[in-house]
Amino acid sequence: MIRRPTAVLLAALTLTSASMMITAVDTAQAAGWVRKVANVLIVPGRSVGAIALGRPVPAWFYNQMGRPSIVTKAGAQVNTGFISWGGVPNSGIAGLLAVSLNDGAGRENVSEIILSTIEQDLRQWPVFKTKEGIQLESPFAWVRRAYPDGKETQGGMDVEKWWELPARGISFGISDGEVIEINVYPPGRRR
Repeated sequence: MIRRPTAVLLAALTLTSASMMITAVDTAQAAGWVRKVANVLIVPGRSVGAIALGRPVPAWFYNQMGRPSIVTKAGAQVNTGFISWGGVPNSGIAGLLAVSLNDGAGRENVSEIILSTIEQDLRQWPVFKTKEGIQLESPFAWVRRAYPDGKETQGGMDVEKWWELPARGISFGISDGEVIEINVYPPGRRR
């Protein structure tokens, strides 16, 4: 004789499954599978988290984000160095968080900060956001509402269009109606 599970047993199984899922997420975070970063604020024209334009990437930041996947030393010209977390070397995939180096005042100084969802599984990365709550995968309608002074320009490659605010030092790459890239750069400069 086969017995059917009762509602109480099904509820107990559901609670156990939910508990195991929460435990799995906690375990993943504790094991470092999900990178924890203290400061996740995007400030247009200034910074993304602890990475500030015009300064070297802080040494302790490498401990939080882990070893970069791509590192290119900066040369004598502006924007010739590159550091990326989550990128794939020699593939064209830059990574979730990337910085260009050499701002003209110092070879190790950050000249641009790029966040990208292209080819990324965002579950393992911290969520960087503007004070208005705009982050990777935000709907384009939210970006337009938060930054009504932006200008739409043509995209290319994976980005269908850009919502640019060069005077504020931020641009949002849009595809399929959502943010897939955020660039932070010195105000007044174009992406």
